[in-house]
Amino acid sequence: MQNTLIDNSNEKLSLVYHLKQCLSLSDISEVKIATGYWDLPGMVLIYDELKAFLEKEETRLFLLIGKDPRITISQQEKVKIKDPNYPKDFIKTDIEDLELKEEYQAVVNLLLKYCTSDTDAKVQVRVFRKNESEEIQFLHSKCYVFKGEEKAIGIIGSSNFTQKGLESNAELNYLETTPHIVRYQVEGKIKGHDGWFNEKWEISEPWNRVFEEILLESKFKLPISPDEPQKSENIEEVTPYDVYIRFLQSQWGEMLDNRQTSLLEN
Repeated sequence: MQNTLIDNSNEKLSLVYHLKQCLSLSDISEVKIATGYWDLPGMVLIYDELKAFLEKEETRLFLLIGKDPRITISQQEKVKIKDPNYPKDFIKTDIEDLELKEEYQAVVNLLLKYCTSDTDAKVQVRVFRKNESEEIQFLHSKCYVFKGEEKAIGIIGSSNFTQKGLESNAELNYLETTPHIVRYQVEGKIKGHDGWFNEKWEISEPWNRVFEEILLESKFKLPISPDEPQKSENIEEVTPYDVYIRFLQSQWGEMLDNRQTSLLEN
């Protein structure tokens, strides 16, 4: 692996290709990702490599998601919730809009296995916020850091950790393979990839509990042990009636819950 620009112009110049390569390196024990937005289809693209990485001992994934207070009109129309919170309601809506597929269920179960509310969970998720005394700042940066005892690889550029950002959008990212540059912390005006990420991580809000709740409430959470491999027979156990009920819940669940509450109050 060598320093290069990554622009998704072909398979071997796609970000998903390089993420798979980095995750598969035997020396890597820490992965740190900062992204303006995250989606489930993006993680599907690297599922096999991510699963193998997390199954190793002493490996951890740190995911930092941007928090944007400036919601556009188009985003307001897309989200089915009045005055949506970013990124919670956007992620929740995007997940529910996906088709019921085995590949999505596999990723959800993998995340639920490793992204728990425990402080020492293998997958740690935070949402960015600046100090409350300062002006709110939107984390628009994209940074991918892979660290081991000897190797350290950093990628910075325009690609969000989403399906489009990893393989289809015309992006521009730079891959750095010089360990001391990637590992460099923050000294004055000089920052390395790892130092920059750690700086933002420290002023961010722990989000494992919220992220776990979103996944548990999604239609992809089925009563299957996360230790079991994802097989087609798991999906076949879901009856058409189950799918129908889940569809009703996803479309009118809030209305039904409110109606039940009012009936109980009466």
